[in-house]
Amino acid sequence: MAIARLANLAQFGGMGLILAGERILPMLGLNETPQILQNAMSNKMGSCMLLYFIGGTISQNLMKTGAFEVYYDGHQIFSKMETNRMPTREEILKSMDRYLAQAHKQIPEPSES
Repeated sequence: MAIARLANLAQFGGMGLILAGERILPMLGLNETPQILQNAMSNKMGSCMLLYFIGGTISQNLMKTGAFEVYYDGHQIFSKMETNRMPTREEILKSMDRYLAQAHKQIPEPSES
């Protein structure tokens, strides 16, 4: 998660340098703009779009867990993290049936008075 945040910071920092590098770099004590930044600054819109899409893709992939969990009525009935595979439709339906049967057993029958 921290690496994904660093990727986002680098992404927006790069955009800041592209958009305002000629003002930011002298404040940092750099009098000469690197060639790669000069090239990016010559096409600001394209360079910022490239950083936006690449940075977003990198941070999304860093945050991806592969989790796929199915909950019914607040109870977990399937977890890809535990089984390392996706569920079938039948498995989900059977798990829901088991949960409903258990829940129905716990509900007391109404007494006739």
